[in-house]
Amino acid sequence: MNTYENAKYSSKIVKQMAPSSVYLVTSGFHMKRSVALFQTFGLNPVLQASDFIDTEITMFPNSYNAAFTFVMLKEVLGIWQVKLYNSLGMNG
Repeated sequence: MNTYENAKYSSKIVKQMAPSSVYLVTSGFHMKRSVALFQTFGLNPVLQASDFIDTEITMFPNSYNAAFTFVMLKEVLGIWQVKLYNSLGMNG
């Protein structure tokens, strides 16, 4: 359903299989939060970004940059949430 559940349930399967490496493929903007969650469940994946988002500097605001500013703010808040929950022992 979401990245947290993916990390939680995948870690159980991966630990049983014991592969030599595990790849985490996700959007570049989502990578840092995904890695934090997978590490929470004891996995240290090899990172592979599926895309990189590039914005452009413009004289006037545009909808493309505004949309990705919202996406990045969501990711930053998500990273803080993972760190907070880890420090409180709520993840895992």
